[in-house]
Amino acid sequence: MDKNKLKKLIDEFEDTCNNKETYCFAKEFLLHSIGQDPRTFIQIKLIEKYKFELSRDAGKDIGWDGAFTEWIKNGFAKKFAEVYNEDKNITQLYKEIKNGKDD
Repeated sequence: MDKNKLKKLIDEFEDTCNNKETYCFAKEFLLHSIGQDPRTFIQIKLIEKYKFELSRDAGKDIGWDGAFTEWIKNGFAKKFAEVYNEDKNITQLYKEIKNGKDD
């Protein structure tokens, strides 16, 4: 990934943090792993977003294990593998993954 795309990705991670006043796990993870393939980091960010939604709906923190389990169980990991493209932004990927879920 070239430098401009990486900067845009890091900025997007910051923009999509649920509380910009506090720590953003996904952004910190990405910053400490510069030079690695961003695919894993992007999926972690998507799971973080999903965890926030599930926790909000449940009225309590469901935890990373709960979010990760639900992510896989609902077919979102498979869908991520199908739709991932480094030119797509996080919001676009998330919408494609969630809208592709079979209900």
